[in-house]
Amino acid sequence: MTLKVHYFKQNFPFADRYYAGKISPQLVGTLFLGIVLIIIQSSQVMAAAGDDNLEYLKGLDIEDLLRTQVTSASKRPESLTDAATAVFVITAEDIKRTGARNIPEALRMVPGIQVSQLDANKWIISARGFGELFSNKLLVLMDGRSVYTPLFSGVFWDVQDTVMEDIDRIEVIRGPGATLWGANAVNGVINIITKSTSDTMGGLVSLTGGSYDPIVATARYGGEIGAIGGYRFYVKGADHNEFPMSDGEDGKDDWSMTQGGFRVDLEPERDRRIRVQGDIQNGEEGVAYSFPGFPELENLSTDFHTFTANLLTKWEGDFSNGNQASLQAYWDYTEKDLLIVDEKRTTFDLDFQYVWTASPFHDVVWGFGYRVSSDEIKSSQYTYFNPEERTTELFSAFIQDEITLVDNRWWLTIGSKFEHNDYSGFEVQPNMRMRWKTDDDQTFWVSVSRAVRTPARADHDMTIFTVASRDSSGNLVASTIEGNRDFEAEELVAYEAGHRCRPFHRLSLDTAFFYNVYENLRSLEVGAPYFSSFSDSLLLAPNYITNALSGKAYGLELLATLQAADWWKLSLGYSLLKMTFDADPAIRMTSKKFIQDDYPQHMVQVRSYMDVWENVSLDSEFYYMDQLGEGPVDAYVRFDLRLGWQINDNFDLSLNAENLTDSRHGEYSSTVNIVGTEVPRRFFAKLTWNF
Repeated sequence: MTLKVHYFKQNFPFADRYYAGKISPQLVGTLFLGIVLIIIQSSQVMAAAGDDNLEYLKGLDIEDLLRTQVTSASKRPESLTDAATAVFVITAEDIKRTGARNIPEALRMVPGIQVSQLDANKWIISARGFGELFSNKLLVLMDGRSVYTPLFSGVFWDVQDTVMEDIDRIEVIRGPGATLWGANAVNGVINIITKSTSDTMGGLVSLTGGSYDPIVATARYGGEIGAIGGYRFYVKGADHNEFPMSDGEDGKDDWSMTQGGFRVDLEPERDRRIRVQGDIQNGEEGVAYSFPGFPELENLSTDFHTFTANLLTKWEGDFSNGNQASLQAYWDYTEKDLLIVDEKRTTFDLDFQYVWTASPFHDVVWGFGYRVSSDEIKSSQYTYFNPEERTTELFSAFIQDEITLVDNRWWLTIGSKFEHNDYSGFEVQPNMRMRWKTDDDQTFWVSVSRAVRTPARADHDMTIFTVASRDSSGNLVASTIEGNRDFEAEELVAYEAGHRCRPFHRLSLDTAFFYNVYENLRSLEVGAPYFSSFSDSLLLAPNYITNALSGKAYGLELLATLQAADWWKLSLGYSLLKMTFDADPAIRMTSKKFIQDDYPQHMVQVRSYMDVWENVSLDSEFYYMDQLGEGPVDAYVRFDLRLGWQINDNFDLSLNAENLTDSRHGEYSSTVNIVGTEVPRRFFAKLTWNF
């Protein structure tokens, strides 16, 4: 097997003389291992020299991890071990030691989260099934700003980026979070939380380069604002090469992105805080399409432009008796000119929250919000929206009370979210949770929740051409997917149970079980063919979006973390998922690929963090992804390796190898007429300078 090295061919012509445009994985692996040995030897020499300024690469131990503060589970700080939900925290140490260059790669380590890369610039990310390009049952937030698009009910992961070193943690809830976070938090919530400016003082410059990623450059600087706060600003640029197709040819999915932003944290008086932050991003991405039956589009590759900008401000105040209030507002603007849709969207969101200690036995959180989103969509000859412009409003309120039944032992949490949207009207999303803490090292919890996925713009207003053929009369027959103004919200009632414990000092276990019942799931119903108003020879075969499916899902998620030695930490994640769907056989067959029930039944993640010397770490990750249903994507194994060297107080160097077990593999089949590519074996190095 061989790997094409386009970057080296373009930038180092002498490579053709020696390798004829190809390089064997064995040679690359040998070179990588040689560099590893050189760095280890260098670290021994430096250690022998007695450099006392080297910083130890120690992370959180088991007890520290269990005490990690999370806010996504109850919208107030609580320790991880006390959260009555299935929650996983990706720490800053995890991000560094896995070598994750973007948020999707960091999410691979979470049990129960499916991360599949469609091509070089697109990811499929979902929780507990329903994985597709626009996974529509997973709510994603960045510092409190929702990045869930109301166009397709999904997340454009290619434009969700920041300085990875500035991420404090990523809190991932598997299961409904609708009572606190609202509609679309059906199967999970991902909350990306960045560091305060007080934690990012000084400067940072990082450079990453390697196969398929010629250059990723980041610069960030932070400082103080008198005695009342701090600031930081950053710029980031990236250039990425194409991934290969299944036949080894270039996938035409190369992409580049530039981004900048700032954050200001102020505390003008005691117990009063103000945060202002914003980002702006511009990018170009390649994509390959295939519209069978349309000769000019059967093998089409094109570039599209993305632009995003956002501004957020938040005020927080602490009052007597532990009461807290916050008011947040943000503005968000996006442009995306895909071939199938050209969208411009402006969103304004206002959110108020109050944490109230009503009595020693009642901790109440309540709040309300308002969101308005306006879009302008330019239709194409293959996709069109009617109307092309729409403004929607969302009104919401919630209340949740945690009741102490037995002090330090039993707690009952009840609450509900109330929302009104322009598509499905008024929605109620209640939940009830019970938590039992037997001692400091063991917690049991159970819950029952209702959540809804409200209709997206596409569910109501879109028509898209998918495939075409000729009938016996010579007419061009085009299959379409068409929106339905009567489409209603998808509904979930989830039953969950979990257990966290620490059997002994160096081992922690976290187990979650779930049983989900879905109603009014999105489906397709075949309609009667009709001739298009644009042409007497174009016959349309419509498939209408309806709510004719129901289904059930059940499974478990397990996480075990072991501090095998002071210098070695291991973690094992495993998830099992089973799903069934009920509908009329014709609807079931028509909807099969549309609902993307090609899900992995088994997923495994194994991570190892080793501090082999006081300034050298050797970290590895093993991933197993089961076959996606009966589709063309086979099960695969992925093994990643990272060698980190803290050269001194200011410089860090890491060498990374990804997908060592395979020269390339597919992680997801084509979707929405977008042709998928394969994830190749990759090598890259990263140098970070802190000053």
